[in-house]
Parts: sequence; structure tokens; C-alpha cells
Amino acid sequence: MRNTIISFIALLIMPVLAFAQTKDLSYFRDKINTAYQSGSGSVTLDAGTYYLDILDGDKQFFLLDKMHDFTINAPNTKFVFTSGNRAFTISNCNNVGIDGLTIDYWPLPFTQGTVTSFNGEKAIVAIHAGYAGQGEGMTATFRDKAYIIEADSKKVKDDTFSTGSLSEVWLDNRNVQISITKGKNQNNLVVGDRLVFFYTKYGGSGHTVYLENCSNTTFTNLTINASIGRAFLEATGLGNTHYTNVKVTYGEKPNGASEERLFTSVAAGIRCIGLDVGLKINNSLFEGLGDDGLNLQGDYFLIFEKGDNYINIASKRDQYFEVNDTLICVNSDGVEVGMARLTGITNQTKPLDFETKRSHYLSRSSYNNSTSTFNDYYRFNFEGELNAEEGNFIYNINKVGAGFKVENSTYRNIRARGIIIKAPNGVVRNNHIENITQAGIMVAPEIHYWLESGSAKNVLISENTVKRTNFRPQIKDGTQSAAIVVSSEGEDMSGNVLFTPGIIHSNIIIDNNTIKDIPGPGILVSSTQNVQITNNGFENTNNWSNWQSGVDAGVDVKVALYVTQTDTVYLWGNKLLNQGANRDSDIFLSETVTHVFGEFDGVDTSIIESEIGRANANCTINSVYPNPFNKLATIKLGINKAGYYNLNIYDISSIKVKSFDTIYLPIGEYEFIWQPNESLNKGMYLCLLSALDTMRIIDSKKLIYRK
Repeated sequence: MRNTIISFIALLIMPVLAFAQTKDLSYFRDKINTAYQSGSGSVTLDAGTYYLDILDGDKQFFLLDKMHDFTINAPNTKFVFTSGNRAFTISNCNNVGIDGLTIDYWPLPFTQGTVTSFNGEKAIVAIHAGYAGQGEGMTATFRDKAYIIEADSKKVKDDTFSTGSLSEVWLDNRNVQISITKGKNQNNLVVGDRLVFFYTKYGGSGHTVYLENCSNTTFTNLTINASIGRAFLEATGLGNTHYTNVKVTYGEKPNGASEERLFTSVAAGIRCIGLDVGLKINNSLFEGLGDDGLNLQGDYFLIFEKGDNYINIASKRDQYFEVNDTLICVNSDGVEVGMARLTGITNQTKPLDFETKRSHYLSRSSYNNSTSTFNDYYRFNFEGELNAEEGNFIYNINKVGAGFKVENSTYRNIRARGIIIKAPNGVVRNNHIENITQAGIMVAPEIHYWLESGSAKNVLISENTVKRTNFRPQIKDGTQSAAIVVSSEGEDMSGNVLFTPGIIHSNIIIDNNTIKDIPGPGILVSSTQNVQITNNGFENTNNWSNWQSGVDAGVDVKVALYVTQTDTVYLWGNKLLNQGANRDSDIFLSETVTHVFGEFDGVDTSIIESEIGRANANCTINSVYPNPFNKLATIKLGINKAGYYNLNIYDISSIKVKSFDTIYLPIGEYEFIWQPNESLNKGMYLCLLSALDTMRIIDSKKLIYRK
């Protein structure tokens, strides 16, 4: 018999349930547990809507612990939880899934209303009918934060911050007065704006679904209408969690409500920390969030002492590194200075000056959560060249969620970033990202503020639509000020934010994306080697007059594409449809950018250099013949490494005129015939061979079409 127990309380009351069959929390716990204990691979929950009360002393409604090969089917089941406790804790499980199920809370963990008067410092908000007034919510007071929503949409309002320091004063049960402290909010808030208030205790500290040390979990057709914090948090373990047709979305209007719900969660949609294998998201929806849509990350640990083959460290949260993992050492500028293999882990007694050192080291950054993190102390033995110094950071390249896929999904109406990736070997493809207050897609560790790792290698960002992002108040030292960002940041000795003066990312493709209605640049790239920026469409970028976000970090804020601190850049097929009032030029490549191939709006074939093929010298375009040609050309490839390849032909305006699509080629020689359409003009064309395993262009040849 399986020895896993959902909750020991459920077992204590099983005889009563067997007789009474009351469909309360104990009933559903018992139903799941009985099916699992019987050896069945699944259970189907009763159809219907059920209001479930927490049992005394419990932290979560459902605990799935040490389960394996088991699915909860709930295609027509809705649970409405009546307290702000976690819905599911899934711990130490393998191949466990939830298929179906709708999750909601009542009372909601938030309330909402409309601004009825405002004098520049104090606003009066009338709570919407059907939503909780004074003393009717989950707690008696609000979390000291509120979100400002436009009058006629569910989008966070342009050029405003989340409102803090509320100093709430209830005028009666349905009208509350709050303070408006930030200058931007004082200037931009107007009567008719709506505000969303989350309650104390449920403002980001909770997680509706929490996974720890799990592998191969699946969520299918699961809907979360309200969340007490992050909708999903997964911390450590193998990972490889699949989200298919998952929705974190606005629930139905409450009975008697005058307005639709304006929010779903005060915090992120999905956050993953320290996973071996990244998550897989497909055909899903995340909207109405108070923080990032997705954040896939590791942690930076802080180095206190060093020896020839050891360092003493404080872990940011839990210590989840393992022997044989690969450690990367990073300095405060964000530069990766060394790598080593972890050979041993032992607990250590903190030195007497631990608190003083911790405060000193963290004071060098803008990290603002030092009192609750970096408390546990360990010795890490290693083999390799770590090049560590006290006050540096390390992260674990094996535990940042490599191998992720985020595809065919929608992220919208989010106060923060849409998708943040801090991991290698993955795909962000065919997503719709709209109304995001900061970057729509960001590939970047954050050593400056959050101390979250790591760098990205072999990442494809393709066929996404990124629309209306970066409309929060401008941060002049921001290194994330574009619709799509591949970047890294650090701080100099004076605390100024800067782009990492070194390469940490590599092999990044940003291809076939549509970027629209952006206040500043459409794409920003730094700290990267071998980046392809190809076939992207830029429409109405730089559309915010006097946009300044990122200017103090050196960003040319008036261009559609900004690249700095980068080596080997390929630019083909990008199209700038139009720019807005803040435009200056199409593209800026700083003096720190080396080896550029192509141009933004056209291909300058004179700068195609022979070194383009150095990435894989054994796979080449051996010849094009005849060349020049009249009717057709034969392109001959030599492949000495089996794999998937793209073979494309561009005209001098960088428009793709022929694609042989992605093909698998074993070792050998191959010929491809190109017969141009009669509509094509005579002149020069460029043939490019790309390898998908290295994610870069590996060879090129010029063709002359005489017609």
C-alpha cells in the first residue's frame, strides 16, 4: 500500500465521512487519498461548485506529499476557498497532475472601487457594488499598496506607480480615503480611475499552488480566478512541469456587482526557483497580475570567505546546490569571472562578524531584503578556477530551469514584466504579450536589485507579438527599457547602474517578432555573443515624446534597436514600419559592439566576412554555380556534422525571397536548386546557412542573378 497521506486529519474523520458523505473539504481530501491508497492512477472529483472551509491548524486546503503517477481529474469542479490559505501544496511528488478544476476565493483577496474625488494628495474611492467594503474582506486592513487601473479598460494606467503608504481612512462602509504620495501618481491620477486593493497577509507572501522538490508535474485545463499571492510557485527539484491550457484570469462578477473584476493576483503568475529542468507552457493565459507573468530563475549566493579550494557562503534562501553541480562566480558588476565543480558541502558556524559583513556586502547593491535572506552558512569545496573574492556571488548553472518552453500563450494587463527568463537552452515562441508596464520579454539575470541568476545560452525568441509595453514611469538608469530585452546589469563603485562590461549570454536568436506601440526602443541587447536579430517588424516604436527610460545607463532612447557590450551580431530582414515622436534613428550599435554582419533595413554584402563560418567550419556552402547565373543556381553544401539546418536566400533589402525550411542533414554533400520567381529583379542576393544546434549563421555566399 502506498504510504502517502494527504492529511492525517482526513484519516481521523474517514468513518464519519463514509456515513455522512458531506461534500466538504474532508470529503474531497478523503476521496483523493482513498483513490491513491487503493493503487488507482487517478480520481475524478464530483461536478459542481463547492465552498470549502479550512480545517483548524492547517496551512493549506490540499497537501499532496510523496505521491507518484497519479492524476486528479476535475473537469467540472470548482472550489471556492473561504480563507486566504494555500489551495495546494505539492511536495516530493513525481508524475502527479491536475486536469481540470477551477479555483476561486470568497471573500476575494482584494476589493476594488472608483475614484470619486481627488485633491492631489487624498483620494476618495467608492467601493464597487458586490465587492467587500469595510470589515467584509479577508482581513480588516489593506496591504499598503493599490493598483491604478484605467477608467475604460483592465490595463494598469500609463505613467503611474502602484500606490503605496495608503493611510486608509474609512468614511463609511463603502467609501475609503487614501493618501497619494508619489509625484507621478499625484500628477496623473484623475476622478474616474479605478483602484484595486489587496488585503494584509495576502499580498505576495502566499502562493495559491506551491510545488517543492517535484518532477514532471502536469497542470491541464486548470483555471485560477483569484490568487492569494503568486498563482504558482515552484521551488527546487527536477522540475519539468507542464502547463497546458492553464488560465490565471478574471473570474465572474460577484453577485450584485456593478463592475467586472479588475485583477486576479497581487503577485506573479508563475515563479520558478532553482529547478534542474525548466517548465513547459503551452496554450495558456495569464492576465490581471500585480507582478511578472513568468519568472524563471536561480539565486545568487553570497561569498564570505575563500581558500584555495573552498568558499564559505550564505545561501539566499534554502541551500539546494548538490555535489557535481557547476558553480559560476560573478562580481558586483555582473561579470562572470570563474567556473568550478562543486565537490563538497558542509554546514559551518557563522563567523562573529557575519552580520557586519553581510550588511557591508549587500550595501554594495540595491538589494533590499537582506534581513530575511542570506542567513544559512555553508562551506563549498570545489575543483576549478572560480576566481572568487569575498563579497562576490555564485550561482548554479545546473539549477536555473534550463530546457524551458513558453509557447502559444497570452500575457496581458500585467504590472511588471511579461516573461522573464534567467536560464539557458529554451524557446519563447508565438506568444501574445500586451499591456505590460515593463519589458514584454526579458532575458536577463538581476544582480542589481533582486540577486536572481542566471545567464542564457541557446535561446530562441521567435514569432511573438509584443504590444504596448514599458509604460510605467521612466527609470533613467534602467537596463530593461525595451519591448524585448537580452541584457545584464551591475553597479559600479559609486552605485550607478551599468550594463555588464562583459559577455555572459551567447547564441540568442530574436526572429520574426512583431513589436508595436512602444514608448522607447523595440529591442535592447547587451552582454551577448552571437546574437541574430532577424526578420522582426517594428511599428510605432519610440512613440512617447521625451522618453528617457534607460538614458542614464547609456541607452539611445530614440532608436528602434539598441545594441551594446556585444560581440558578433547578425542583422537580416528587420523592417521598421514607422517610429513615433521620439525617433532619431533606426538603430544604434555602441562602440563596444564588434563583428556586425548586415544592416537594419538592408544587407550590405561588402561586410560579410569569412569569419562568419568559424562557428562550425566543417559545415559550409561549398559552392554556388553557375555564379553569376541566368535561370537557376545550384547551391552545394558540405555537412560534416549531422543536424538541423536552415538555408535561406535574401535580396539586398534583406527580404527573404526563398527558404528551404528546416531540414535534417546527415554527414555528406547536398545540392539545392534555386530557380528565382520571374517577378524577382536581377542583381545581388545572399545565401545564408544556419545551424539550429549552435543557433547561429555558419556560412554565407553571394549570388548574382542576371535574369
